[in-house]
Amino acid sequence: MKKFTIFEIAKLLNFNDQEIKDIETDYKASDEAKRCETMDIFYDSYFELLDKLAKIKYNQFMEEASEGKRELKTDLYQQAKRAVWTDFENILAGKPQEVDQLDEIRNKLKNFTQGAISKNSTSVTTPAH
Repeated sequence: MKKFTIFEIAKLLNFNDQEIKDIETDYKASDEAKRCETMDIFYDSYFELLDKLAKIKYNQFMEEASEGKRELKTDLYQQAKRAVWTDFENILAGKPQEVDQLDEIRNKLKNFTQGAISKNSTSVTTPAH
């Protein structure tokens, strides 16, 4: 699995192209401390998003298993996490996805980023990862 840059994470967090350019410009002009703070905010948001979407995907997989559409295995949560990671990679690669699936991901990202931005604008934490 590839490590995403903060600019790729910004794209995953549904920032538009101009916002990403602005972030990149500010990042390049910043001192080391401000760069670290920016990275912390983006990676914290990314890992929180990954965890939340993995939980949603896991619940979907559990429902599929209860309906007999998916085999229930001990690594179901890891499968969910990998599925979210694959979705992220597909978004960044610009691969076409089904319209419903893309709209669902966008809505989840929009709801998440609104909460993450307001949460992170008041405090900065060091990632535990």
